[in-house]
Amino acid sequence: MRIPIFSIEDTYSRTNIFQAGMSQMGVIPTIAYDANIFISPGLGTTDLDGNLIEERARWAIKSMVKLIEITCKYAGII
Repeated sequence: MRIPIFSIEDTYSRTNIFQAGMSQMGVIPTIAYDANIFISPGLGTTDLDGNLIEERARWAIKSMVKLIEITCKYAGII
């Protein structure tokens, strides 16, 4: 058993747990489908000059990791 993989169709139908969960956590969802997860700059993680806001970037990554842990727990992996 592995971490669940969601397709692009899950993204369009709003059944992608990784994207829906990020929204529920108050974090702008990132691209997460077909076993790829991208933490994209510009999703609230950069200032007006394009510089990385480290605190917000860390929150985005911590949120995604926690959401993966929660998903794995309920999928019976951990």
